[in-house]
Amino acid sequence: MIRSEYCENSNTLYVEMRGLIEIEEMLEYSKSLARYSSLSGCLKVYEEASNSRFDFLIEDINRMLDIMARNLGVFCSIRHAMVRNTPLETAYGICYQTRNSIENYATKVFSTKQGAMYWLKENLPV
Repeated sequence: MIRSEYCENSNTLYVEMRGLIEIEEMLEYSKSLARYSSLSGCLKVYEEASNSRFDFLIEDINRMLDIMARNLGVFCSIRHAMVRNTPLETAYGICYQTRNSIENYATKVFSTKQGAMYWLKENLPV
């Protein structure tokens, strides 16, 4: 299950992933970011996946990034913090981070909420 909630005050999309996450759900999640295109500013995404297990191929990451590239052009930038706590999910996050070449889309993997929130609040360029 992937659940998300947008907080207008902080311009942050809070995403919670729980249980088994398959590729179809991840692709739909990637497409869903286009719903926030009217914001057209600098979006922050806090993604908590500590209670999830990914069930898709590493090669599927390229499909997710292709969808992101098509949908994120309206934003000046997106900072996407991914919190992971197991080796496998962390590896998926690192692969996503290293394969990402979208100019206005910064991604980073964290082991704690505190580290992720600190990075999201920094005023660094993407």
